[in-house]
Amino acid sequence: MDSAAPGRGINEPTPTWPDRDDAAVSNDDDQYSDGELATPARAIEGRERCGWVRIHRAAAVAVVRAFYWHRARGSALDIRAEEEHGVVSRPDEHCLETTSVDLRGSDGPRVHHGEEKVMARRDEFVQTRVRRRVPTLGLGMILSLAVLLALPATARAQTAATNGGSANAITETNVTNDPTRDNGQPEVAVNPKDRNNLVFISTDHRPGERTVTPDKFHCYAAYSRDGGAKWTEIPWPNGNRAMCGDPNLVVDSHGVFYVAFNRLGCAPGEPEPASPGSCTDVPNHLGFSKSLDGGRTWSAPIDTPLLIGVTPRLRIDAANDNIYAVGQDTAGNIAVSVTKNRGATWSDPAVLPQQPFGTQIAAQGGTLAAATGVTVNLDNGVVFLGTDVIFQASRDGGKTFTNFPVTTTNGTPVAPPVGPSLPNLATGATDPLPWVSADPTHNGRFALMIPRSDNLEVYITENSGAKWTGPTVIPAAGAVKPWIDFGSTGLLGVMWRTSAVDVYSAVSFNRGKTFSPPVKVNKVTEPGVTAAGDEFSRILVTDKYAYVSWSDGRNGGTPDGVLARVPISRYK
Repeated sequence: MDSAAPGRGINEPTPTWPDRDDAAVSNDDDQYSDGELATPARAIEGRERCGWVRIHRAAAVAVVRAFYWHRARGSALDIRAEEEHGVVSRPDEHCLETTSVDLRGSDGPRVHHGEEKVMARRDEFVQTRVRRRVPTLGLGMILSLAVLLALPATARAQTAATNGGSANAITETNVTNDPTRDNGQPEVAVNPKDRNNLVFISTDHRPGERTVTPDKFHCYAAYSRDGGAKWTEIPWPNGNRAMCGDPNLVVDSHGVFYVAFNRLGCAPGEPEPASPGSCTDVPNHLGFSKSLDGGRTWSAPIDTPLLIGVTPRLRIDAANDNIYAVGQDTAGNIAVSVTKNRGATWSDPAVLPQQPFGTQIAAQGGTLAAATGVTVNLDNGVVFLGTDVIFQASRDGGKTFTNFPVTTTNGTPVAPPVGPSLPNLATGATDPLPWVSADPTHNGRFALMIPRSDNLEVYITENSGAKWTGPTVIPAAGAVKPWIDFGSTGLLGVMWRTSAVDVYSAVSFNRGKTFSPPVKVNKVTEPGVTAAGDEFSRILVTDKYAYVSWSDGRNGGTPDGVLARVPISRYK
């Protein structure tokens, strides 16, 4: 991540939308909502007395850092604000009082004056205070504030996602929000110790500084402390190797976040190769880093025993916090390695069941699961015909696997999948399938999903593959880049997008026996963008929300990483 990266992080939820007529999906009033942005026109109350302008702290910090701090370090500017529950306070240069703007009311912001104000609205108690040292205005400060005030309201303000709206509202946020960078295959993880603490990652292809190898392969990371209303971008933990690819993200039961990624750059002094990923003619390794403080800072990356892979993966066993990483071994096989001590040591790579583009995995209660049976369209026109779908289970970290044919409830073997979701090099879709997920609330329960023409089929085993029920069929015409995953409470979520792009999701409340009607996640159909580094989308389910992440071209000709938070009540 370049040095200017921390200055970003101004990512707005989509404005309030009216109800819509879409009989194909679940739809209620107030489905989409956004906190009201306190624009200069609406925040003008109190300005005559104190000369105030309501400015969000994150936007101010971003502009000051970019346009002022590095040019006028000697300024005495030191404004610190404490903001809670949607209340923002900021003093004018010559004002001796504090003005607080309450953004929670549906009747617009209310402004209160005083050194320290206590506001009680209904059952809410909010207290704000501003401590400051009056700075000496210089040219840098004047330019900074001028630039900030010239920005559109949506570029300088972030507000609570459902402020003034229904608790049933869907919030859609363009997290990366930069037309100069390609951000694909986004993922999010939620801290189980603090549900307001989220981490978001994606690929990040952009111009770089290298001279021989195009330095465009990077990764994006940001964290949120308010449930995803505001995001702060942080530097990717590259260490001494400049480039990154195909990042993956998990969080353990203690709230420690982990990333694994292809280390594509070379160390200082090593010759730059013709293409990234190999230094001094030796393939690079799959890197691994962790954050102990909710995503704010990350450890220096270490090399796992795995080499970089086409489709690296990272999974965690919720029963014991063992972490499984997927890359390649020295022979080029798709392989897995496990750490039982947060990355301090790793097992030797164990070969996974092989198929083109790799193998999806899941883990729970000491059982590592994989599945094969995919049909692949290669870029040379050759079609790799998969076998019947097979589920593989290992109890020794991948050293040995037991094969179980996946069958319907009546015992019929499941044929290879077909449809637009199959891996296809010609379209840049290389996410391996079948997709598998483990239920963290029940050892032995796994879900497996495959496409079948315009449907997605879900199969469930309660005993690690010995017996299967299904399929549960989810209508998903034109589905690409789908995903399935159990949540921490046993809810099972499925998402998919179309090429257009429209995004849908469904949730099962009975372990995959039935699913809710599909809920359309995004309000406006967005353009699709074909770009490298955008191979999959994701869904993560908690007891209160489904977090759906994908990329689309809403910001121009490059993909942006988008996150929607959907209340679980939307699926009931």
